[in-house]
Amino acid sequence: MSWLMFWRRRDEPGAVSPHHMAHGGLVAPDRVPFSLPKNIRETYRLDQQHYFLRRDLPGNHAAPLSRPGAILDIGCGTGRWAMELAAEFPHARVVGMDIVMPQPHKSLGFGLDSIPANASFIEGDATHPLPFPDASFDFVHLRMMYPAIPAPVWPSLLREAARVLRPGGWVESVEALPFPKREREGMATIILWFTELLRERGADPLAALKIAGWLRDCGLTHVESRELSHTAPTPEVLEHDKESAYGLIDDMRAAVLAADIATPQQYDQVATRARLEIQHSAQVGGFNTYVLYGQKIGG
Repeated sequence: MSWLMFWRRRDEPGAVSPHHMAHGGLVAPDRVPFSLPKNIRETYRLDQQHYFLRRDLPGNHAAPLSRPGAILDIGCGTGRWAMELAAEFPHARVVGMDIVMPQPHKSLGFGLDSIPANASFIEGDATHPLPFPDASFDFVHLRMMYPAIPAPVWPSLLREAARVLRPGGWVESVEALPFPKREREGMATIILWFTELLRERGADPLAALKIAGWLRDCGLTHVESRELSHTAPTPEVLEHDKESAYGLIDDMRAAVLAADIATPQQYDQVATRARLEIQHSAQVGGFNTYVLYGQKIGG
């Protein structure tokens, strides 16, 4: 997938939250390892991320669902995925949870003109125990959470996902590896600085390679892991990629400088090279992205 489509959303402007304003948008509290400012550009990027993942899976899930009665989306972001699952499974109760409740009327799911009646959203922190009883859901979904989840929390988060899962249900996670893939010098350096920033702030850039083992540790079976294949971008998609890439370079600057990973002069020189690479590229790079899922058997 495009490397710019991989950060997880934290909130929407205007929501009542513990977040604060900085760098042109809302940012997450200190307990979240990394978050980009939440502004119009970031909302647009997250919408594009959703479309790309749905195309490359293909669809909105890889786990073999039949007739789920209840679905949970942890870190639901703009709510698009949850709303589309609610439309796909109209008899299921679909709950989206994020650290700040999304405002889905600003970002409806594909082909929807209103929020499905069976979709609802709550505020919740995925680094804490989930606010649901045991065996509440048939499908628990997470994606692109690796920048937001502290490394030690991953096993307990997945144990919580397994706890609220009903026998026969599935947990599914989609995560990327934030390392350069066929990138040239400038953008590769930006990405490596971001990976270093994640480590310094306590996130695990290698989470995608570990989730299958963690799912098995939770007692899940039929665990599957596969890398997503990526479709060549159309000219319109390529242009969207480039616009988002330029914004991403700008948004990362303050965090990289604050962490003393690069000086302002170093960052600006590398950013200039990266912008030139993007401008003249026929494809804006990509990350290895994995979908992983497992099933709960028995009680």
